[in-house]
Amino acid sequence: MGQVAIVISAVVSAASAAFIAVLTFFLVRATKAYTRETTTYVRLVQEQLNLLRAQVENQRAVGRMIVANVIQSASLKTKYWKNAKIANLAVTYRLPQTFGLVPDQAGSALEHASQISKEGAARLRNAFDFLMFAQIELEILRDAKQTCGDFYDKYVKSVMDWLDRAEEEIELATNEFKKHWEGQGASVC
Repeated sequence: MGQVAIVISAVVSAASAAFIAVLTFFLVRATKAYTRETTTYVRLVQEQLNLLRAQVENQRAVGRMIVANVIQSASLKTKYWKNAKIANLAVTYRLPQTFGLVPDQAGSALEHASQISKEGAARLRNAFDFLMFAQIELEILRDAKQTCGDFYDKYVKSVMDWLDRAEEEIELATNEFKKHWEGQGASVC
C-alpha cells in the first residue's frame, strides 16, 4: 500500500506540475500578447500626440502670420493717413467713402495675439480703438459741408493725434510680440 500511495502521489505531483506548466505557458503567451498590444497601443497614442502637437504648432504659426500681417496692414494704413494731406482732401471733398483704418482681420488677430502675449494683445486692441477713433474723425471731415477752416484744423489735429497714439501702440505691441516670437525661434514682423 505504501508504494501505491507513493505512485499516486508521484502521478498527482506530475499532473500538478504539468498543469502548472501548461497554465504558465498560457499565462506567458497571454502576457506577451498583451504586452505587444499595449506596446502597439502606446505607439499609436504617441503618434496621435505627435500629430496633435504638429497641428497646434501649425495653428500657432498661422496665428503668428495673421498677427504679423494685421500689424503690418495697420502700420501701413497709419503711415498713409499721417502723410496724406487730409485738410486739402476734406476741403475739396475728396476723402474716400471708406477708410479701412482697422484691418479686416483685426478680431482674428486679437484672438491669436492673446495666445501669444496678453500685454501685446492689449496694446494691439488699443491701437485698433485709436484707429477707429481716427476713422470716425475722418468720416466727420468727409461728411462736413462747407464750414470754417478752424473746423478742419481741429478735426485734422484730432485725426493726427489718434494716428500717433495708434502708431505708438502698434510699435509697443510689435515689441511685445517680438519678445515672444524670438524666444520661440519664429519670424518677427
